[in-house]
Amino acid sequence: TLVVDLVPLGNRKEDQRELIAAQIVLTMQALTYSRLRIKGDGQDLIPGHGDWRPSDIKQYDALTKPNSDQPGLVCSGGRLRTLVEAKAIPGPAGNGEYDVVSGAQSIDGGQLAVVTRVGDRLRLRIGRYGEALQEVNLDATTMTRPTWRVSTVDGQDANEVWTVEDNNVVRIVRAGDETWKAVEVNASSLDNFGPIRELRLSRDGTRVAIVTHDGKLVVAAVVRDKDSVSLANPRWLQPNVVTDAVGVDWLNQHTLVAVTANPDLPVIRMPVDGL
Repeated sequence: TLVVDLVPLGNRKEDQRELIAAQIVLTMQALTYSRLRIKGDGQDLIPGHGDWRPSDIKQYDALTKPNSDQPGLVCSGGRLRTLVEAKAIPGPAGNGEYDVVSGAQSIDGGQLAVVTRVGDRLRLRIGRYGEALQEVNLDATTMTRPTWRVSTVDGQDANEVWTVEDNNVVRIVRAGDETWKAVEVNASSLDNFGPIRELRLSRDGTRVAIVTHDGKLVVAAVVRDKDSVSLANPRWLQPNVVTDAVGVDWLNQHTLVAVTANPDLPVIRMPVDGL
């Protein structure tokens, strides 16, 4: 048993003490399997609760986990299909009305963002799953698969989608009149990393994972100011090992999974620091 005694803790309400316990337990769970005995000023942090394990902690990250009942989706022949019997999804994204190139569901499965081909150009559409999707004011020759920012309010729809169009990182936000508007992200810190093949927002929205055009993995921080959003502190992840990545996504807030063209490392997992 590891003892953590917070001194001085001072006068803290019970809900604050629960948050303190959660932060300590969730931080330590990757480092030790031992029980944690958390105290405040020599007494149990929560009266009557001496030892703590991860199972004792509330599911604070429930909103950032996809529902296990959701079927996976795949884009094939210009249509979105479920991975259950390859059935086309309902609505124009599945019936062939749109020529779909790629797509992404919101974490709760209720919303959909798709890249569609119109002639020799690409357009982005966003809306409710199974319904007609609103076209966004984007027009490009290249556009990465969309990635959703998770809603942190239970029952509230996600209101932000990111993509990279013609190598410009943009986020598409819901306006007050329920339309969607594209706003450019300041990604000047990535100028020396080359064109972007894929970009995925982390589950908590604080980082992006990127596959560059030459198959390298990059992670950068998302910095939100009052009037703008920018990417900062980009860094390569294992640049001498991962040289031919073709896709990346987040397993959770702290872990990446990448697919590569290397038959010896077809699918790899690594923490966000690349170690």
